[in-house]
Amino acid sequence: MASGFKFSKHFAVELGIDYNLGFSTKVNNVLNGDNTKITVMASTLSVIPSLVAQFQAGPVIPYVCVGPEIAVINNYYTRTAGLVSSFKTTSTGEKNTKDYGGIALGIKAAVGVEYPLTKFISIFGEIQARAISFSPKHGKVTKYTVDGVDQLSTLSTKQSKWDYVKLMVLKGLLK
Repeated sequence: MASGFKFSKHFAVELGIDYNLGFSTKVNNVLNGDNTKITVMASTLSVIPSLVAQFQAGPVIPYVCVGPEIAVINNYYTRTAGLVSSFKTTSTGEKNTKDYGGIALGIKAAVGVEYPLTKFISIFGEIQARAISFSPKHGKVTKYTVDGVDQLSTLSTKQSKWDYVKLMVLKGLLK
């Protein structure tokens, strides 16, 4: 959802608010006799102020749009499930985690074409590209089962909740 203001014949500013529910990505991990499936997914609520440049080309109006993306609600979910072997036993388990907090920063660029139907209504087509970087502040285990039995209460606070810290390299320390 976006709203804008055209301040000249060819330029406008736009303020967009987007909710992105990312598609999940699945990875199979087969290592040391284990067979686990890892699924990751992220969601964000973003504010995107943009500059739009447009030029009349006959009955259509091509345009470009670029601006920073600031994501204010960030959640990164990981689900690990499968067969886990130890020295003498084999178990099936599932562990779900959620990383959250922090602000994600990125950029949005778009190109499109608009076809005005009336003074206030248009049809348009647009292609967007986005790049965003997210560094969460916190994480927690939301589900932990072994052989179908809930084991979340057996985890210590240190095992079930964590805080991410920034790694700072002192100038001149690495030479």
